[in-house]
Amino acid sequence: MNKFPQKFGGVDILISNAGFAIQSSLDKFTKKQLDSSFDLNFFAHHYFVKHGTKIMKKQKMKGSVVFNISKQAVNPGPNFGAYGLPKATLMFLMKQYVVESSDYGIRFNGINADRIRSGLLNP
Repeated sequence: MNKFPQKFGGVDILISNAGFAIQSSLDKFTKKQLDSSFDLNFFAHHYFVKHGTKIMKKQKMKGSVVFNISKQAVNPGPNFGAYGLPKATLMFLMKQYVVESSDYGIRFNGINADRIRSGLLNP
């Protein structure tokens, strides 16, 4: 029997919530901005889940992964291309994880939330 879950309690759920939005039109954002956006809005999710699901598979206890994607992945808005492109790719990544890891009993879900009136993005 694997000693990891007994000693530390195991990993039951991963919530992948990284993100930031660069506001600029497609013709104005730079490669550096796009690379930066993909690094956090796509690659950070991938590597977090890659390592987390590796632990879940080793534990043989199933599990659940939730990606905080964005409504931008399915309903783009003006000047959010640098944000929406990696978020749309993230939605595909979630589906790919389903194909490759659901045989281990790991469930994958995504949330496509819209802007939240927190004061951060509104006047």
